[in-house]
Amino acid sequence: MSTPWRYASLLPVILMTGCVATTPTYQSDHSKAYNIAQAAGMWRAEDFEATKDQGTDLASASFDIITGTAAFNTPHGLGLSLGKAAGLSVLSFMFSPPAQMERDTVLAWLPQSQANDPEEATQILANTLFEASIATLEEHGYPYDIEYRDRRRHALFDPYLESLVNFTNEDKTCAFRYELFPGEVSDLAPVPEFILPASQGYRFWAAHDIRYPKYWIHCTDAEPTENLTLVAEVSHRLPAGVFLYVAPKGSRRENNQTPPLVLDHGKALLFIEPLPTT
Repeated sequence: MSTPWRYASLLPVILMTGCVATTPTYQSDHSKAYNIAQAAGMWRAEDFEATKDQGTDLASASFDIITGTAAFNTPHGLGLSLGKAAGLSVLSFMFSPPAQMERDTVLAWLPQSQANDPEEATQILANTLFEASIATLEEHGYPYDIEYRDRRRHALFDPYLESLVNFTNEDKTCAFRYELFPGEVSDLAPVPEFILPASQGYRFWAAHDIRYPKYWIHCTDAEPTENLTLVAEVSHRLPAGVFLYVAPKGSRRENNQTPPLVLDHGKALLFIEPLPTT
């Protein structure tokens, strides 16, 4: 397992400028989740080691997010217990994850064809997240109330857009929310080939401790897999270049947690090192 030390030396420049001088290239010795997260500025992201069987179990559980059948107490449940995942290095991460990996984050690039500047790119992404979320609620028939949409506020003197929509999932009180910071969006620059091939666009920088693009869905008294299913459905509706990072979530009923993952248009990508081909 490798540590992203090469990014640490760039951190002071990254935090001051909100951008990296070179366009990231895909690192085949790492997972797709790792490559996307690193390219978006989550320089503390790392992959974990797993045996073939562990990787297969986790991949099956992640697929179950989309089908809505994932649960903590099934053979292929998404939860990782101490016994089930013994030897999986993700456990040490889940007990003390870096701050960047404890938060649900939008990892996004918008192509030049969709926006003329960072401000417009921010508004377009806000519209995209809002419309995908509302479409998901309406498909399920969940009643909702828009508390505020794209309200402009300030954090550390920097403006940001925030939206909050409350909804009801059966007997559960729920909400989805996002916050987007125009000041953390890059100027027009090449987009990594593995994100949007042969494209120029705007990257939403996810490195800052406070001014990072946020998105989350929460339902009171719901198991993490229930919330994940909704987030995955929202992700499925997002355009190319827009991903959702979901931090580990603990189960109150079962003694385990979900692994960190990136949702790629409904598909769960895990931070697991590629297994040797031989």
